[in-house]
Amino acid sequence: MRNIGPVSREWLAEIEVHTAKDLKRVGGAASAWVQVRERHPGKVTTNLLWALLGAECDVDWRLLSPDLKEKALAEVNGCIDVARATNDGAEGIGSVADGNCYASRQQFRLG
Repeated sequence: MRNIGPVSREWLAEIEVHTAKDLKRVGGAASAWVQVRERHPGKVTTNLLWALLGAECDVDWRLLSPDLKEKALAEVNGCIDVARATNDGAEGIGSVADGNCYASRQQFRLG
């Protein structure tokens, strides 16, 4: 996948994401980022979110607009809220892989 370095590639393999198609299957960039963050607390930064969003849109992450990044952050917050609600207030954020947090390419159109 575009924008993804070796460490991130290993982390994504843990949630069975190897291609852009896999990324869509797990719920998109925000959902994948939340799942990786849950597995590697304190190590995952927004740089991975930007890389995943760029991979999802098939663009270099440096070309993502500030508005697009804001939308992605809002979606991440929504994924975390959904996971917390699903876990009935349990510790951690849980996995969000049901597609509810998938932001379509239409939603994240560049420009």
